[in-house]
Amino acid sequence: MSEELDMKALIDYKSKTGTIKAIIKNVTSYIKDKHQEEINLLIDDHRTLRNKPTEVTVSFRGREFSHSKWLAVRQPPGKPRRIPVLHLDLFDRGTAIYLKQQKLDQEELMMQQMLSILTAHARTLQDFRDALPHSVDQYALPISQFPRTKEDFMYAVTEETQRNQLEEMVRMFSIYSMAELMGK
Repeated sequence: MSEELDMKALIDYKSKTGTIKAIIKNVTSYIKDKHQEEINLLIDDHRTLRNKPTEVTVSFRGREFSHSKWLAVRQPPGKPRRIPVLHLDLFDRGTAIYLKQQKLDQEELMMQQMLSILTAHARTLQDFRDALPHSVDQYALPISQFPRTKEDFMYAVTEETQRNQLEEMVRMFSIYSMAELMGK
């Protein structure tokens, strides 16, 4: 490492939140990329069925889905946008993708809440590192390269309900990791 981290350095709320978001992004990136591929195929089929090659975003059940090839292209500000509804023949595929997206959003929110609970009392980088579950280590670089001073990451959790939710989150991290490994 070119730059050494001071594990005794204090960590503020903004840094914790940013690190948690980065961990979640790292954990979910593979699954999100695969999900985006499904969205791209759905939109390609929509464009073919409607014979409108310029439609790169569709609306389905109040949610917008955009083709990744065109995500960087933005509508000029102030200009009204009309987003077409997904072609009716693609309803079943659209429903499956919509439900997957809802599940992903829900799991990300759960991960964020649980990691926030785990790291709530962390005052230093070392505390933050010790509070992270082992299943997050590969996604929390460079912090996770440092040794733990406390082995049980759930030492700060006293409520049984939270402990069960945290165990579920650890299983979820493992599932995301296995999906990534199996896909490579």
